[in-house]
Amino acid sequence: MTLLQPTLLWGLSALTVPLIIHLLNRLRFRSLAWGAMMFLVRAARSSTRRARLRQWLILACRALALALLAWAAARPLAGGWLGLTFGGRPDTVLILFDRSASMETLDPRRRLAKREEALRLLAEAGRLNGTGSRYVLIDSATLTPQALAGPEALAGMNLARATDTAADWPALFRAALDWMLKNKSGRTDIWAVSDLQSSNWHPDDRAWADLAARLAGFSPRVRVRILALPAFAPANRALALREVRAGRVGEKRTVRVSATCRQAAPWPAPLPVTTTLNGQRAVVEFASAAARDDWNQTLPSDSASGWGAWTLPADDNLRDNQLYFVYGGETPQHGFVVAEDPAAGRWLQLAVAPSATGSRRCELAAPGAVRALTAGTVGLIVWQGAPPAGPAWEELNRYVTAGGVVLLLPPTGGRAAPGTNGPAAFAWGALATAEAAQPFRVAYWEEREGPLERTAAGLNLPVAQLAVTRRAALHELSAPPAGPRPAGWITLASYTDGQPLLARRNLGRGTFYACTTLPLPDWSDLGDGRVLVPMVQRMLEQGAARFSTAENALCGEWRPAAAKDVWTPLAPPGASDPLTQAGVWRSGDRWLALNRPAAEDVYEPLTAAQTRRLLPGVDCSVTEEHVAAENGAANQNEIWSLFVLLGLALLVLEAYLTLQEIAPPKPAGGPP
Repeated sequence: MTLLQPTLLWGLSALTVPLIIHLLNRLRFRSLAWGAMMFLVRAARSSTRRARLRQWLILACRALALALLAWAAARPLAGGWLGLTFGGRPDTVLILFDRSASMETLDPRRRLAKREEALRLLAEAGRLNGTGSRYVLIDSATLTPQALAGPEALAGMNLARATDTAADWPALFRAALDWMLKNKSGRTDIWAVSDLQSSNWHPDDRAWADLAARLAGFSPRVRVRILALPAFAPANRALALREVRAGRVGEKRTVRVSATCRQAAPWPAPLPVTTTLNGQRAVVEFASAAARDDWNQTLPSDSASGWGAWTLPADDNLRDNQLYFVYGGETPQHGFVVAEDPAAGRWLQLAVAPSATGSRRCELAAPGAVRALTAGTVGLIVWQGAPPAGPAWEELNRYVTAGGVVLLLPPTGGRAAPGTNGPAAFAWGALATAEAAQPFRVAYWEEREGPLERTAAGLNLPVAQLAVTRRAALHELSAPPAGPRPAGWITLASYTDGQPLLARRNLGRGTFYACTTLPLPDWSDLGDGRVLVPMVQRMLEQGAARFSTAENALCGEWRPAAAKDVWTPLAPPGASDPLTQAGVWRSGDRWLALNRPAAEDVYEPLTAAQTRRLLPGVDCSVTEEHVAAENGAANQNEIWSLFVLLGLALLVLEAYLTLQEIAPPKPAGGPP
């Protein structure tokens, strides 16, 4: 408990006033020995004891009442759910419950998963809140409102069980607002339970301003009470799948698996990992000396398709110790190049399909035939020139949302009219030209994943050796939010001055890439192919993967193509719901592997102050049950009225005892 006005505790010195008055009253009388009184003293001894006890009770009531009033003046604050529930019972309580994968991390003190601890605290809050409130649950995995008899009923519900999904807190609050608008909720409290994982709260999402304005405008006023469980598990490791690639070494089939291991604390000894391929198990040791390690393994395969898994030893979160993968036969890899400059178009066509034979093929196409480009088994569209506009841009957006990949390159003339709109809107800015002796150099690129990642042998692409003479500026255009959370452009490679060479923007199941230079001699040396070819080929493989009979997807983001599809679980034992559980599933000749989103493995929690700033103007408090309050009173709630009520109760008791003391005695034997 903390105090807003601790200096007012000097009022506790008033405790001495009743005691001093009591002692002064005793000094007003002197005792005189009188022999005849000894018989009267013996007769009244028992009544004297009762009177003395009453006097001590009166003195205690007066002193305690003064003490409680002094504590009330100091404005005490109580943390936890006592502070949240004291202050009036709401008509409706909306419980927003985080079921993301990171909520399965064990609290090192209580040895309970955060989700299990949240269920316990919610049940306690329900008991403190008492009866009379209507409870509604909205969980992060389904976003579907569900009526509850009370928070204590959550422990046995499927909607409160563990999942391998991520959470989207703007979407959770939006679902709560929609329910409140459709139902007469009256005085409403929102109880939000979360570990404040930054990747789940999306603090940079523009939707928060709208959500805060709508919550602040509700009448009667809505209170938001956030229970934070930010406990850190120092002995936890997590596996995440990076890539699965089926191939051949001579006549033998192989499966190459690339994974990332993240750990809270480096572990110098080799880490044993159990690998499974089509039911056959083996133990492989990997080095684990850094906070993040990239592991690769090539396994022999006796079939053209199948599944596998990797498993880490047990630690503080058992659900992030596994990764699953599936692989299938070769898929058609078909690309199109739309180029305003014929020379640039030829270079790009060769990068997509260097050989006239094989499974890769690429065609040059005219910009007007966009609908034809997105049909069939097209995995990659390369667009060089002014941004597409109107129906052409809308068609490309639909293509990317369905899983396709588009690479955008600037026009040779530089600045071009935007022409685009929507969540992936962009524009090309003015050209910048470097001196021949001092070309633009690349200082940073993402070498762990994506189009510029290391080779299978662990070698870096020669990105640092690129010499860029001309480049265009990439401008992200502001657009209203579309969907739960439109992601922005992410820089994958940048020059020494911070300007991007390659950027990425995800949309639906697919991706837009933007490269700010061209493979032309007067622009850059991308045309030598050492960087351009592997970069473009990886984009083609990414886009073509959706046509494979084997799909590796993220839990919570994957949805079945048809409602009638029946997916049978193969691993782990007990898996039953592909929408929320990681594992391996099969439907006919199709294979599906689902894994947790990798962002769940990077624990970067928001602070209480950062969380409150997401909802300005809203009665919002954050209670951190597992750590000290960040700003003292900021995370707690005033309970001075409780002290006032107790003080008044003591004064009423003191008045009753005083009246009993001064009441005249009843005559012996008289009428009642």
